[in-house]
Amino acid sequence: MVVRPGIAFLRTHGGRVHPWIVITDPIPASGMVVCVNLTTLDDDCVDDQCVLEKSDYASIEEDHPTAVAFSYAWPYDVQKLDDVIRRGLLKLASPPDVPPQTLKKIRLIAKTALDEGLQKLL
Repeated sequence: MVVRPGIAFLRTHGGRVHPWIVITDPIPASGMVVCVNLTTLDDDCVDDQCVLEKSDYASIEEDHPTAVAFSYAWPYDVQKLDDVIRRGLLKLASPPDVPPQTLKKIRLIAKTALDEGLQKLL
């Protein structure tokens, strides 16, 4: 299985490509994983709890303010997500693996930044 905590994939939203990161193991009862995406940290960004830099994840551009968009977090069915990645409908980010310390940082902040329904899945 390709999908695991810390794996990053690319998804287009609003004409822009954003990296999405799986931050949980599959939930046993549902097979869902919680994913968050990275976005530009600018005046329009409502998510500023977790700011990342290139040193946090090599996919981030140098001098490009980036935040974890917890407000867009979404649960995905792990089997379906794995299938669309394997079939090439979604591509893995480059590099595909988020460093463990960065995943730990995201997960720690997610405990308070995600909406209550998704917090329960952590």
